[in-house]
Amino acid sequence: MKKSIRNLIIYLTFSSLACRASSKTFIMAIIDTGIDFAHPNLEKKIYQIKNFPHGIDLSFGAKKQTDPIDLDGHGTHMAGIISQETKDQVEIKILPLKYFSARATPQENMNSLMQALELAITQKVHLILYTSAGESYSLREEELFKKALKNNIFIVTSSGNQQRNIDHEKYYPCSYQLKNIICVGAYDEKKRRWEKSNYGKKTVTLFAPGENISSTLPFSSFGLLSGTSQAAAYVAARIARLFYQLKKWGVNERKLIIKTLLSSPQLLREEDLQ
Repeated sequence: MKKSIRNLIIYLTFSSLACRASSKTFIMAIIDTGIDFAHPNLEKKIYQIKNFPHGIDLSFGAKKQTDPIDLDGHGTHMAGIISQETKDQVEIKILPLKYFSARATPQENMNSLMQALELAITQKVHLILYTSAGESYSLREEELFKKALKNNIFIVTSSGNQQRNIDHEKYYPCSYQLKNIICVGAYDEKKRRWEKSNYGKKTVTLFAPGENISSTLPFSSFGLLSGTSQAAAYVAARIARLFYQLKKWGVNERKLIIKTLLSSPQLLREEDLQ
């Protein structure tokens, strides 16, 4: 029987299924369009919760919460980047949380997005890959991000694909500028700022590869996509890897984590782009 979202959160919380049960396992929630959970490159990367072996579908009108099927491709592409960049570390797992439905109104999708965010926080994941972004401020979203901060959860998000300086034109969630938010822009194959990437030296934390990125797509396929979402997924994977490399890891270690990330030639500050 399908549970209400509130009952689902209560069920997962009080049945002792919080993700940090094992200190050796790093859990990254991917809040997106779902996942091709049968894809051979992804099936072993999914964190399995009892009764929810493939992740959770929180999208409007979902008939089966246990099957977050990706009809768009974006979420599967994100998951593939994570899988590829962490393939040698089996302890890093992803928790797919589907919020998006093409049949839903923008407000219905927003409601599902907030429910997915709340569920990820309740499950005490280590990091949330959250590439849904826009110009509109949301008090509820900001409050949930602050709740994630209190729970030592990083939020890795994309700077957006509008060619804007978001130091001057607000773009959320980057513009909340909370300590746990890592805002990622994209550079192209020549390490120049990707033509559509938003930017801003105060708001965008760093830049990562975002042009013609090869990754998984639905129906066990592969394909190239470009965007700041792809760059954000790359950074999320790198942060997950640091969980096993640094003696101290967490939101309070943000400066050390950013410094370590930037020691890689694949991750750049805006001023270091070509």
